[in-house]
Amino acid sequence: MARYEAGGFDPSRTSVNLNGDAVVASRGRGEGKAGIAKFLTRRSECAANDYNDDGEFTTSSGKFDVLAFGSDDCLHWFVEFDTAFSNRPVAWTSGTQSAGGHWNNTKLWTSYTSDAGHMVVLIDGDTGEIEEEFPVDMSAYAYGAAVDEDNDLWLMNRNLDLLEIEFETMEVHKYRVPYGLPYGIAVARDQSVWLTGETHQTYRFDPETETFDEVSDARGFGVMVDVENRVWIAGTYSGADPNRLFGVDGDTLEVIGAYDFDSAETRGISIDFEGYVWMVDREKTAFKFDPESEQLAGTYTGLDAPYTYSDMTGYGLGVANPDIPIE
Repeated sequence: MARYEAGGFDPSRTSVNLNGDAVVASRGRGEGKAGIAKFLTRRSECAANDYNDDGEFTTSSGKFDVLAFGSDDCLHWFVEFDTAFSNRPVAWTSGTQSAGGHWNNTKLWTSYTSDAGHMVVLIDGDTGEIEEEFPVDMSAYAYGAAVDEDNDLWLMNRNLDLLEIEFETMEVHKYRVPYGLPYGIAVARDQSVWLTGETHQTYRFDPETETFDEVSDARGFGVMVDVENRVWIAGTYSGADPNRLFGVDGDTLEVIGAYDFDSAETRGISIDFEGYVWMVDREKTAFKFDPESEQLAGTYTGLDAPYTYSDMTGYGLGVANPDIPIE
């Protein structure tokens, strides 16, 4: 257990790669630093990193001893976008797996907005060096991101723009979401792209046919898809079933459940590698849900205003790649 300062102003999205390394994006909002911090999660790698260069292993042990930014040896790098007033979406690429199981050559996609426009950035995951940086045609700043099996970036905003940026060529393809205020995004194992929003129904986008299908009665914020093609959505605070966890059959588009945990507000969602669905409430609680028994499997109440609704575990990255086995 550990807890870290993110380094920027108003941290938001997270992404975890297949090695367990985590990044956090800070919005900046024009009031402070916007940028990305990467944290190592293996104790041995943190010790070897010695970020503060004091010759000793120094790290947090939890919420009661969070160290000043730059003092924790689990901080690997920080990339600041010094002109940005919005830096939100982050998504790892898978990389290449070595014989020993480690994933090498991982990259990180992100996007920020500054006076120069809406920028897409590709970062070397090991060094923090920017490899690609270019503007894209969007009507508002990017809000969420996910990658597919080809490591292509799927990027959306709240103004109905959906972009695909090809990893190999950086070619950009642009689509328009039919309606609403898109909020969450995830890529399924069949490569369909899922979009949620609090004022419209959930959409499934087929990249092959370039068409959208609508799911009725499942508005929401965070979204993740499991290996069984069940879509899990953190429901909104309004409508007939507020603050529920929704389950949707990704094949038939039917709602398979609306689960009430007596949460004050649902927001972030993720799935762990045992198949449990995790949802946070923006107050103090993480809910652990068993999709097989359809029962709450546990809670953790030691959080402080948890918000994130991106890939908190790396499961989303793994499930989007059919070559990666997930039981």
